[in-house]
Amino acid sequence: MHVNYPILGLGQAKSLVAICGGGGSARTGVHNTVDVYATGGDVDYTLLGSANTGTELASGLAISPDGRLLAVSINAGCWLYSIAYDPLDTQKKFALEFLVKFQTDFAAAESGQSSVVFVGNKTLLTGGEDSTVRTWAVATDVATKGYVTSPALGGAPDMTPVVGDIAVGDHTHVMLVSEFTQHTKRIKQIHVDPFSRHLVVSSDEAAACHLWWLHEAHAVACSLSQADALAACFAAFPKSVPPTPKGFKSPPPPKHQFRCVRFAPNGQFLMTVLSPPRGDAFLVKWVPATTSQVEATGWQWTIAAIAVAGNEPVGSCCISDDGALVATATASGDVQTFRTIDLAKVVRRPLPDEHTFAVTGMAFLPQPCGHYCLATAGADKRLLVHTVEATQVPKGISLRAVLVGAARLGVASVFAAVVGAIVFGLVLVFLHAAYPDTVLLASPFTGIDDIAAYELQTADATATLAATAGAVAAAVLSVWFCMRTSVVHGFFLDGLALCGLSVLSLYVAVVPDMALRWSLAPLVLSRDLIEYKLSIVSGIGCVILLILHSFLVVVLRA
Repeated sequence: MHVNYPILGLGQAKSLVAICGGGGSARTGVHNTVDVYATGGDVDYTLLGSANTGTELASGLAISPDGRLLAVSINAGCWLYSIAYDPLDTQKKFALEFLVKFQTDFAAAESGQSSVVFVGNKTLLTGGEDSTVRTWAVATDVATKGYVTSPALGGAPDMTPVVGDIAVGDHTHVMLVSEFTQHTKRIKQIHVDPFSRHLVVSSDEAAACHLWWLHEAHAVACSLSQADALAACFAAFPKSVPPTPKGFKSPPPPKHQFRCVRFAPNGQFLMTVLSPPRGDAFLVKWVPATTSQVEATGWQWTIAAIAVAGNEPVGSCCISDDGALVATATASGDVQTFRTIDLAKVVRRPLPDEHTFAVTGMAFLPQPCGHYCLATAGADKRLLVHTVEATQVPKGISLRAVLVGAARLGVASVFAAVVGAIVFGLVLVFLHAAYPDTVLLASPFTGIDDIAAYELQTADATATLAATAGAVAAAVLSVWFCMRTSVVHGFFLDGLALCGLSVLSLYVAVVPDMALRWSLAPLVLSRDLIEYKLSIVSGIGCVILLILHSFLVVVLRA
């Protein structure tokens, strides 16, 4: 489904999915909002309720495991909401109530909260530009009379919080419990082992990734090595090694960062995504050398499997509730699914309407259907549900894949041929109308006769070659666009080409120095007002194709 704003974050718990985004502080008419949906079975999303965040843009969110609290990243703070929803009680109305907001990031310049995650139902972890991960204890339905929000948490300038500071709402109390300060740059992601609820993994823009204990926020249990991980990745996939620039003796230093970090539901392995600004991104599975930390000096984790997650930056990752599958998504919207046991790719059924831009959030949905359902949200305003099968993608090329690809290419080529033909005619119409006494005097096809006779120096041949170049370029772009998105969009491209022909014909009709003087002898048509006739006919064709395209898009998305 589509929403009317770019989606910047997605959170999921039980049967709830929440998304957030908007147009920012600019007055674009696009509201900044948080939407909460119900999911179930293979059906699409059902909107339960929304919260308008005014001029403040929500950039990320998280839902507590019990589905009763919603934490939203807004600028340098966290806004906390309560959720009242019971899918079994149809008489009870859904309610999304604002509880409290408090500042969580205190960078001197351009502060902002970049990550928020729940630990259980009453603890929050936040991270942002000031490179500090903070732990917050949340209490709801409590008496707060006599308490006031600490100045730093209330947004007072040039102040930093201390452990014990509180933020107070009408019936909500949030306290800063601890701070983890081992990072040096902006926090990228935070995740907590869902099984123990004590082991935390966090990454930053300095390519550091630390594992640490929640109750010992000052101590690092393990720091994953970017250099060792990349060495293993390049050894497994030598074709992914960046090329050496001309004039240099060695490749440039790697710029891969730990963009995504996720523990398995049972805590027995950790998934990370090493992603560069350009080039292949790697999905890396880590396992502990021992079942628990036995040495005070540290806890070793080793690489168990590696896969290429995409040939461009990867910004989203999630693991299924049973720990069997992991999914990743790239900056262009490409979604990949893997088995966690060996990171072999598994089958994801293609959708008629895939993402065309960055996927900003994803989560596996609880499904009792024998297959997996994956929710994804993107900056392209799409909120989709993918069906994923736990069967490995066959190695090599399957006959079915070849036939499906050939069929899509054939249909796309037909649409592209129509676009090319229309563009060919459009260029010929313009050149003849602009030079009616010198170019293509007899008919639009005289240039073809000159080319066949190798008389390429004539004006007719030059005009025909220019039209052919434009037609080929339009056809190639049309094939690429249809294969990249959906072949249904071929109707839109054909309609768009006819629209261009209609506008050009009308322009020729109203400009005194331009005219079409071609003979229509084979056709039982008068040459009078030929420009207007061409404009009307192509305009009608444009409208028909665009309506057909819109109808098919609506039907396929239903």
